[in-house]
Amino acid sequence: MNWRNLRDRLLIGHIIVWSSLLCLFLFQSAPISTRAVLENRIGPIEANHSTDLYLQALTGLQNGSQSVDESLQSLPKGKRLLIFVRSDNSPSEFLGMLIAYLSWPRQVQIVKLRGTTADEEVEAIAPASVAGIVFCSVSPPTWLGKGIRLGSSILLVPVPASEARP
Repeated sequence: MNWRNLRDRLLIGHIIVWSSLLCLFLFQSAPISTRAVLENRIGPIEANHSTDLYLQALTGLQNGSQSVDESLQSLPKGKRLLIFVRSDNSPSEFLGMLIAYLSWPRQVQIVKLRGTTADEEVEAIAPASVAGIVFCSVSPPTWLGKGIRLGSSILLVPVPASEARP
């Protein structure tokens, strides 16, 4: 037996196996896809649909992407946004990443905390260097004053409010 003939047979076998798998995939998925299209279960694509669902599930905030975007528009441009999250709380970290995603193109820094308060970390911040501070499932220092509440777990404190130190 010649090596060339063996290589050709292996190539033909390879092509037959992958062609069979492709046909099986198409045979199995075609009825499902056709039914979904005919029943119109593939709906219109809405902007920020997935982030809105995440924010609603985690904080109860309706139309959360727009609310977060409107709140961030009021912050000064060219300064970073600090986001405090709890390192032992996955939903808190996920909320922080969502806020960072929605904050684009603003520079963002996520600070992971071991506890539920950020008193020491906030005191160490130079207020002139940040546009605002976001607390995701973290209790802000009481001396910060009022911020913008975004759902049950997110608090945005703009710079003017964060400059008031004890």
